[in-house]
Amino acid sequence: MNENVVYATGKMAAGETEYKDEVTVSHPAELFVSLFRQALARHGIKVSGRTRTINWLDREIVPFHAERMVELAEVQSLPMSDIASEIMKPSQNLYTDLILAHVGESQRKPESIETSEELGIHELNKFLAEAGVNRRDVLFEEGSGLSRNNLTTPNATIALLQYMSHHRCADAYLNALPIAGVDGTLRNRMKGTPAAGNVRAKTGTLRWANSLSGHVKTAGGERLLFSIMLNRYYEPGLNRSARSDVDTIAILLASFTGRTD
Repeated sequence: MNENVVYATGKMAAGETEYKDEVTVSHPAELFVSLFRQALARHGIKVSGRTRTINWLDREIVPFHAERMVELAEVQSLPMSDIASEIMKPSQNLYTDLILAHVGESQRKPESIETSEELGIHELNKFLAEAGVNRRDVLFEEGSGLSRNNLTTPNATIALLQYMSHHRCADAYLNALPIAGVDGTLRNRMKGTPAAGNVRAKTGTLRWANSLSGHVKTAGGERLLFSIMLNRYYEPGLNRSARSDVDTIAILLASFTGRTD
């Protein structure tokens, strides 16, 4: 990847309110080594020579021999349970794409000619089969969900939610989902309703498409899984939005006092 996103934090002048913003970086590796060099200099460590980065195209021409290098330090990544939360709550598309490629690359065999993404999709389809998702209900082209060639159904989503509800990572998966009226992409939605602090669900939004899928506890004490998907949703002169209709359904589920069986 030649482009990435970093987060900038600070305080607004009026009222000193803390804020967090995203800044696009064209060459993240170069930014990292530049900042790393500056940090070393502040601690009295002088680095001679110029800083360099190598991308995957360079490595195809001149192979990179890690065994000839001297490792100065390493940084362990966050556990996947924490990364999942960083992905799901703000709906971080770049991270999902990179993780799909990473999974694919980890399964690469010497004779493989597929791209990291193609290998990742193969692994994704294997996982969905294990989860009991009907193969005819899903079609994936990439990892972020931004492509309109990525297709799925509510049935497939419910099957996945059911599977993850009994998975060994069920708690981490549930905790990674945005909470209505509290955080992530749902922080400003369904506030002051029975769904607030209750509905845990993943949003999915493109032009003319709006979806919400996840967990809710009804007023009757029943725990439900739901998947709402609106596609090509538009009526001229309509005074309400697709999002408000999706939220209304989730609120109705949270308010339900009866039983579904």
